[in-house]
Amino acid sequence: MNRDNIIFKLSFIIAIFLTGLIVLSCVRKAAPLNLVPYIDYSTFTSSGKSIKVGTVKAGQVNMPVEDLKITGEIFQKAISETLVKANIFEVVLGEKKVDYECHSEIISQKVIPGVTANAILFVNYWLIDTKTKDVVWNETVLSQYYTYGGDLTNAIEASARDNLSKFVTKLSLDLSFLKTQYVAKAQHTESDLLYFNPTYYWSISYPPNWIVDDKHPAFIRILSPKDNALCGIHCGSVRFSTVDELTDFILDYQEEMLKEKGLVSVILYRRHISLQNEKTGNDVLVHFQPGGMSRRIFVLFKGLGYGIDCETYAQNWKKVEPIFDRIISSFTLYE
Repeated sequence: MNRDNIIFKLSFIIAIFLTGLIVLSCVRKAAPLNLVPYIDYSTFTSSGKSIKVGTVKAGQVNMPVEDLKITGEIFQKAISETLVKANIFEVVLGEKKVDYECHSEIISQKVIPGVTANAILFVNYWLIDTKTKDVVWNETVLSQYYTYGGDLTNAIEASARDNLSKFVTKLSLDLSFLKTQYVAKAQHTESDLLYFNPTYYWSISYPPNWIVDDKHPAFIRILSPKDNALCGIHCGSVRFSTVDELTDFILDYQEEMLKEKGLVSVILYRRHISLQNEKTGNDVLVHFQPGGMSRRIFVLFKGLGYGIDCETYAQNWKKVEPIFDRIISSFTLYE
């Protein structure tokens, strides 16, 4: 190897090294503030419960500069904002009583500088029932993010957004700890219309701009083409002795049908519901992935099974959910 080749290679290596130093000296090293996830919050639905976000503990920190550290105060604010946007719970500030408390600990946060910066965030989240003081939900989330150009602030912010996105998604898909009964209170307005089924002796209220399709007494459809929303009321003789058996059978059957179509159904909650005339049943919220949401009510009465299925697109859910709730709450069975 001649002298010119050696000089050329050394010059090339020095140039790369200097370029790296320049990149690292110019990258952002500001405090991370942009932590709330960029996700579609319309796919989440309210549990009807309230929550308070507690102080966040900050554990092991491994940062090239102190300013990059995610403080407990900053992360607590990001959790609150994420939960407010998701609207799974009513987020309460101050001393007002709530159903649950959300606690968390940043177990570890680490940023590895370089031309491609790497940020790692490891967080434990848990929910406490304020009445029983029991931990009703617990999840540990690991997130890692690489960013080209060595932008250290962007790396840790993106890692935090990914962590919070996983947290709120996991929480929304596992609301099994919500075992309380939902009481459907009649809330129809003066303009609502009333439909009575003369074959199966039930009634329901609906908005005046919705359409009733009652060609088949055992399957009545109430729909709004404008809102892309539909409530179907099914009725028929069944062989089940409990409403749970009816619910399990229908959910299992529909899950298999969806699989054949390449869809996945995720149950967001299943709870008891108290309807008009002291009738009770099961209330189930299902997310069809991708794209659909459905709230289903199952009732067993005098050997007949009743099913209400209100559905629309996921992105449309928050708009029509109050209307669905109004329709469902008005459902009345007669002796």
